Amino acid sequence: MNKFKYKILEIDYAMCKITVRYWTEGMTFYNGNQQIIKFYVDDIKNLTLHEFDKFIYERVEDDFKNLVKRLQEYKDGKFDVIEKISNTVRTLDVV
Repeated sequence: MNKFKYKILEIDYAMCKITVRYWTEGMTFYNGNQQIIKFYVDDIKNLTLHEFDKFIYERVEDDFKNLVKRLQEYKDGKFDVIEKISNTVRTLDVV
């Protein structure tokens, strides 16, 4: 099971939006995904911290699953060619 980690980056009270960055184990905070989540004050004002965590997760669940999938593909070497090329200066003769 992957651990879902998130941090609220910005709260826009006027527009009832929060910006969150989320990531999982094996990643660092700065290479996680970022998403804006709309909320209604009446829907969240009585939530416990655990319920609020679930509220956030339920809104980013599909994207988080894709993030975990991509991380595993990265670990499995599916992006090795990109990594190798990014470490060198490439030259290509064109006509």
